[in-house]
Amino acid sequence: MDHRNRQPLTFAADVIVVGAGPSGVSAALAAAQAGTQVLLVDEHSKPGGTLDHAGLHTICGLYLPDRSKAIHVSDRARMWAQAVGNEPRRIGRMHVLPIDPGQFSQTASKMLATQPAIQASFNTRLQPRDHLVFRSLIDATGQASILSMAGLPTTATEPTCPGVGFSIGGIDHGEAWSSVQVLRQLAQSSRRFLPSFLPWDKKGKEVRGILNFSPDFHAEKPLRLAEHAQECLRIMLTDLRKTCAAFKSAHLEWSGKKVGLRSGRVFAGCLRLDEEMLRKGFTALPGVRGYWPAEWWRDLRGPRFIYPHPEGFAIPDECLQASHCPPIYTTGMSLSSSSLGQAAARVAGVCIETGHRAGELAAQDARRSGSNRLVLKQATAT
Repeated sequence: MDHRNRQPLTFAADVIVVGAGPSGVSAALAAAQAGTQVLLVDEHSKPGGTLDHAGLHTICGLYLPDRSKAIHVSDRARMWAQAVGNEPRRIGRMHVLPIDPGQFSQTASKMLATQPAIQASFNTRLQPRDHLVFRSLIDATGQASILSMAGLPTTATEPTCPGVGFSIGGIDHGEAWSSVQVLRQLAQSSRRFLPSFLPWDKKGKEVRGILNFSPDFHAEKPLRLAEHAQECLRIMLTDLRKTCAAFKSAHLEWSGKKVGLRSGRVFAGCLRLDEEMLRKGFTALPGVRGYWPAEWWRDLRGPRFIYPHPEGFAIPDECLQASHCPPIYTTGMSLSSSSLGQAAARVAGVCIETGHRAGELAAQDARRSGSNRLVLKQATAT
């Protein structure tokens, strides 16, 4: 769809979900399974969100921490893990699910296709003056974009390090190296980026990682940020070839098309997911639970990990419901949270849980509420 100077459009469904990342897809599936007609809208050409366009290598948050074997946090987590089909891998205290480029998007597409009640509108960017006609609305954009355009209160969290996934091939398996060695070499160059490598399987053909950038680049335009990422990847490869024998013939196999953001605008609710709630564990309020630690990338010294209560942390429904009349929900990265809370809520496994819950709640409201019409406005900072 050509977004330049187009006329206002009208989008209508029982439940409209904006954003087709893990939380949006999960929300759409839950709402459709509950018997409502769903419209899923996304500006990209396919589902997947940051997992897909930033080229991330793992789905985090599907498994309980500190277990000798991978145990799913919920039936939904099990369903997604089985649909992807890969074997989990342990990294430190946590298990993750490795994925190949495009694999999550392909899996999400197949799952959406099983629900005839879901109509998808990709390559569609909502704009001011567009009309939304709905019984319930879900903002799964990850940046509270629709909440802002609906005039609901949002706030910005602290800028953190953006990142993009990459894969390096052409490594000499006969040469010894370690990620610590490589990081020390790169640190001496005083670059404004920091790579983090996945544990290397010496039988594998490539090394995967994420290139992290200074929070100073958080506010850059997406195109400029993508150009900066490619420039930094070239610099990193040049440094690796010069300083580490194993990388003397290394080349870039692939990288994410866009740089993923770890922070952004959130719903400014009365109840926020914050450090106290992460550590508290139990709450009598209805909602869902997450188990992944807050991975807070405040600077290029690396992430600060805040591990939650052993029984996980609660995300009450109040963090998801942005408006009662009309019924509007938010999920994933843009739910009501502090900067630290957003660092825990943004991982894909937690997004799947909050998305499912938002879809359930939206479907409940859709069955008992009338039709609502919302004219989107130019977003303003609040």
